[in-house]
Amino acid sequence: MFLPPLDGNEKNCYTVNMFDSLKITVITPTQRQIIEVPKGENLLRALGANQIFIPAPCGGRGICNKCKVRLLEGQVDVPITDGCFNACAYTIKNDITIAVDNTTQKAFHATVERGDFTIKKQKGYGVAIDIGTTSLAAYLADLESGKILDSIGELNRQGSFGADVLSRISFSKDHLPLLTHTIHTQIDGIKEMFCKKHGISAIEKTVICGNNTMLHLLCGVSPLSMGESPFTPVFTDTQYRKDYITLPSASAYIGSDIIAGVLSCGMADNPNNSLLIDIGTNGEM
Repeated sequence: MFLPPLDGNEKNCYTVNMFDSLKITVITPTQRQIIEVPKGENLLRALGANQIFIPAPCGGRGICNKCKVRLLEGQVDVPITDGCFNACAYTIKNDITIAVDNTTQKAFHATVERGDFTIKKQKGYGVAIDIGTTSLAAYLADLESGKILDSIGELNRQGSFGADVLSRISFSKDHLPLLTHTIHTQIDGIKEMFCKKHGISAIEKTVICGNNTMLHLLCGVSPLSMGESPFTPVFTDTQYRKDYITLPSASAYIGSDIIAGVLSCGMADNPNNSLLIDIGTNGEM
């Protein structure tokens, strides 16, 4: 059920239609949004399911105290400090109004140019994406010339469900569809932004690399087997999906981002000893 707009800066987003649903009014720096959620749902999960992402490095286990929101109206039965409480600690029992101040999604990404390699020329535009645990980098390319036309870096919105690989794996046990939906929505938004900015009607090809946990979550495949010995991934090969292609990985913790780095810098063809170091949320050498 959608209600008439409240005003130009407000947005209605009712996600369920049930008698025991409750309304959470969320005020961010850019808009006022109303979400309708089932009674008894966890507030942190409800926010993420409605594309409102706040930091939660511990994955909602109540350890990091980073997922704070400000209570503006209503009552909650969890500790409140300076008007704020942890979203992960609250089970929704009544209508409330909260303010979410930390929703910044920009992140560092390297500026790149076309490398010295042969390309298979084709018409149209493509997007290359590196999905990291913390951040996501995307590059728009002209498939005929190989020229990089634009790039963007954003924080990986799955970070609201855990800051590192192991916490993300743990969260996926009961919430894999939410993690998959979150990253797909983020990628779709980036591609839409590229198209609008450059007057492009469609993206013909999307190629994605990343650590193997992020690729499993992208593909909707449970990564639980990589969270315990003997740390075995469900797949390491290239995944051909309807909307994207993933590059192959080497093992559970040597992802396609590392393989792509080795190939792009020429290490594979260098007869001398070489060392590649990826300093990220998860470090590889």
